[in-house]
Amino acid sequence: MSAERIGDMDPKSRLRIYRDAEGDIIVQVLQFGRQGLLTVSEVEYCTMPRGGGRSPNTFEALLKVIEAMDRDNRITNIPTELYNPRFDSDPE
Repeated sequence: MSAERIGDMDPKSRLRIYRDAEGDIIVQVLQFGRQGLLTVSEVEYCTMPRGGGRSPNTFEALLKVIEAMDRDNRITNIPTELYNPRFDSDPE
């Protein structure tokens, strides 16, 4: 289960949320710069009880956010392929 969504104000900013092989949820903020340089910030929320998850409400809400992002992507038909600085639509 995963979703990635382009930011509303900057096509080079992305939010990615996914479940890893252990079932934990990883939230990443991706920022693409010149020539595709990528900066990533990441936060992980562990499953309960196995992973010691201390944020069960946040974990459940993030699952819903993944579903919501997926619905938004289907409705708006916005592609979420990795940013390529050579695209014609590149604002730089």
